[in-house]
Amino acid sequence: MSTEERLVALYKLQTILSEIDRIRTIRGELPIEVSDLEDHIEGLKTRLANIKAEMDAIKKATLDENNKIADSKAKIEKYDEQIKSVRHLRGARCRRYDVETARRKFYRCHACSIRLCRRDKHTCHVEHAQHFTG
Repeated sequence: MSTEERLVALYKLQTILSEIDRIRTIRGELPIEVSDLEDHIEGLKTRLANIKAEMDAIKKATLDENNKIADSKAKIEKYDEQIKSVRHLRGARCRRYDVETARRKFYRCHACSIRLCRRDKHTCHVEHAQHFTG
């Protein structure tokens, strides 16, 4: 074997060894990358679960607000009927006050229900509580 053939063989051997080292490096890093991807998937699953829970809470709050709206409408109708049957002025004033109170609650619930669809649910509940306490 000549010197030139030996150098070519040595070059090919070094190229093969370099490729083997590269494969070993990649193979060594692969479990770490897989672990990182598994952690990322778990994080996404947790995030999805939190979003679903928040959506359920918003749906429940919307349903509650719609129930309050229906109750307020029923009270308004009831008080309107009672106003028609009142025979003295004091009773009529009392019933009108009840109707106005029920109407205010209805419009507040309705407005809150609309905001609930557009905003964060916590903000809406705080505003809703302020409407009825303030």
